[in-house]
Amino acid sequence: MIAPIVLNDNLVDLIVDAGSSVGAPAKITVSPETKYLRVINRVRTGPADSGSDGDITVDSLNRDGSRTIVVTGRKRLGGPPGLLTYKVAEPERFAAAGLERALAEAGVVAGSATSSRAPVNGDYTADRLVADHVSPPFAEAVKVILKVSQNLHASMMPYLVGALSRGGKSAEDGFDAEREFLMKAGLDISGAVQSDGAGGAALYTPDFVVSFLQYVAKQKSAAAFQKRLPILGVDGTLAKISRGSAAAGHVYAKTGTFVDGDLLNRGLVVQGKGLAGYITTKSGRRLAFAVYINRIKLNVPAQVQTVVGQAVGDIAAAVYDVVP
Repeated sequence: MIAPIVLNDNLVDLIVDAGSSVGAPAKITVSPETKYLRVINRVRTGPADSGSDGDITVDSLNRDGSRTIVVTGRKRLGGPPGLLTYKVAEPERFAAAGLERALAEAGVVAGSATSSRAPVNGDYTADRLVADHVSPPFAEAVKVILKVSQNLHASMMPYLVGALSRGGKSAEDGFDAEREFLMKAGLDISGAVQSDGAGGAALYTPDFVVSFLQYVAKQKSAAAFQKRLPILGVDGTLAKISRGSAAAGHVYAKTGTFVDGDLLNRGLVVQGKGLAGYITTKSGRRLAFAVYINRIKLNVPAQVQTVVGQAVGDIAAAVYDVVP
């Protein structure tokens, strides 16, 4: 379920720093700090030659709707600050607490609602304006989604597209708009299946993806789109892939990963790992490509990146090496 409002990507950042001496409580800075979350700090400072670890061991709901968490672990003396993130359970309540704090800082006291009537357009008059937020250009949102695979933002897209393009209230409205767009582009959607924005419930043939990329390459936004894709060996989800290859800096592509657990072998199964985008060859040719690797057994989560992620990157790098 996608919440109708998102604050700080529905996360609370917990910055953990060592105390002044061995055995002293560590320091935890909460951001954003709201009434929604109370943090009980049980992290202690360890010797300078020790390791650091931390975990959220308790997460309980309070009667007023707020949450209390207990953070345990140790932080080595003199070490750099560490980061833990807490994923909020009630995004709407978290956002309301954030708004209440922002209003208080502006000198506005938030009171309880006196009416259960939902607001209508006529309620939003200029004299009632408290604040006005203008979002960055949509291209900046695309950059966040593509560069780091921000799945929450991607999951929100069908709802936003449906609401903005046809006044809809569901993901179906967004996918109706997407289907209309793809068909107008002349793409064969028999090679595409999708039911969510992040791609966990989606299937695309490599042929469809390449056809889509070829279409995008002909649009006015082509350069801006390519610029916001991860770059092999340089940034985003491809920053550590094929870093020393000749293709580094010349492959602009989006990663995609779907992983299931393997309890029998206490490991993982990569049901799908993809890489799709553009390669600029040594002679300046621009190629569209899509590479998929399916159903690979792994022992530890790190291998998703170091083994399978490296493999798709190496395939793209090989294309750069052999195509003039």
